[in-house]
Amino acid sequence: MNLPKGLYDPSKYPNPSLQWHYRILQALALDEELPEKPEDKTIPKYKQIDKRVGNEAIEWGTILEQVFKERQAEYPDTVPTGAKRPTGPYRAAAPGAPTKKVKGEGGEGTNEAQIRSLWAKGQLGSLTVAHLKEFAAAKRIPVTGKKAEIVEHIEGWLESK
Repeated sequence: MNLPKGLYDPSKYPNPSLQWHYRILQALALDEELPEKPEDKTIPKYKQIDKRVGNEAIEWGTILEQVFKERQAEYPDTVPTGAKRPTGPYRAAAPGAPTKKVKGEGGEGTNEAQIRSLWAKGQLGSLTVAHLKEFAAAKRIPVTGKKAEIVEHIEGWLESK
């Protein structure tokens, strides 16, 4: 892209936060009304950009898409963007090192009777976050936050019922 006359003048692009600060100071000093909304001169002029380079940008995107498809055809074994890489032997855990255990699924989920019995025993925290969230979502209890917060929300709901 070309700038007019090839020069960049930073004074043409003021800092919006600083300009807003100066406008507030001016209004306070001169007993004027405070402005409602700052004017941000750094927001891009999309219509002007599209008029100047819109066709070139579309053409460039088309060329990139063609090159990408050619590369995929040439190297079909490459990992697509966003896909997980397979774990190799270099990722294996050391022998004797404890491995992460995943709690098994109960099959049908957790019902209210099970939750109440665990709550009565003080063992509500023994459930997985997935089970807690599933139960909370079913009862329209907030599911945001950490496990302890979800447990607190469920306990509060149980106390109110």
